[in-house]
Amino acid sequence: QNVYAQGIFVVERPSPELEYLFRHTILHEVAYGMLSFANRRMLHERVAEYVSHAYAANIDAWYGILSFHYGRAEQFAREYHYSVLAARQAHRQGAYRQEYQFFNRAIELHRAHSLASPEELFDLYAEGQKPRERLISKTSG
Repeated sequence: QNVYAQGIFVVERPSPELEYLFRHTILHEVAYGMLSFANRRMLHERVAEYVSHAYAANIDAWYGILSFHYGRAEQFAREYHYSVLAARQAHRQGAYRQEYQFFNRAIELHRAHSLASPEELFDLYAEGQKPRERLISKTSG
């Protein structure tokens, strides 16, 4: 029997591109847990590559997703690149918590893999400090 007929997947969005979701989170977790780490990395990389090509005209809407998938694919230079872009985009949208999280991730990636020049790292620290200060003043004010 096919998994669609059994109700394991549901159609989330029929168009513009058909999109399926697992009916239950536990099914997703079990299926994902059954994959080897190598297969997980490969699938995340394929998703990121697909998104970056399929949505190239509107790629800025996908920075956070690309950061996530490249990270899970262990493509750390690409994760770093999209984390910085996602942080700056979050800033423009006033999403300071996400901005802070993406800047922190970019800094962590640099520390682990030396992905930024000293000048770029200085800028990251400076940019990453701003959303932290906004979040602190927002919660204390």
